[in-house]
Amino acid sequence: QPKVKNKKSLDSFVLNEFQLINASFHTTNSGKQREFMSRNFNISLHDLAIDQQPGEYVTSFSHVTFSVGEFMGNLQKGPLKQIGFKDFKIGIDSLEIQMTLDTLIYHFRDLNTAMHDLDIQTADSIYHVSMKSFDLSYKSKSVKLSALSFKPNVSHAVLQKEHRYQHTEFSGAIGSLNILGVNFDSLIYGQKIFVDEIILDSV
Repeated sequence: QPKVKNKKSLDSFVLNEFQLINASFHTTNSGKQREFMSRNFNISLHDLAIDQQPGEYVTSFSHVTFSVGEFMGNLQKGPLKQIGFKDFKIGIDSLEIQMTLDTLIYHFRDLNTAMHDLDIQTADSIYHVSMKSFDLSYKSKSVKLSALSFKPNVSHAVLQKEHRYQHTEFSGAIGSLNILGVNFDSLIYGQKIFVDEIILDSV
């Protein structure tokens, strides 16, 4: 048999721009009885650089955006039955990652993510979770959401039938919630969160 040549590792790689625009995906897993569909799937990546040296790995890019116009999922097994959302987006500005055998260091200028029309049905079809909008901005130090709702689809009497004794059920709705002055760095590095102001508008 011919000898297999030694594989050569990737020392460096540079990509100026990569664009994936308005793609659509439909995935079906018969074994786990799951089906997922996404529309208007987009990836935009600029100035990617990868440098690999003995004991050290460095990667960076100037900007990346990942977005999905619409996502729908049907799951016959698991805690959720249906999940859907629209206009999901993640954007990262000026990320640099340096990794060694025992250390991971990363820096970024800004990170933002947003989502609209979240809709979740539990596997037993009893509970319904919905949210009109969600917006998180690292640079603005804010987390904002609107029209958040967690409610059962059936009456309290139907829920109580599943329990021998009196059982407390939770449900509720929030018109809007704005968390301002969030110190994300303290949450990332110190595992503690500090905020300046919380504005809650209940329905």
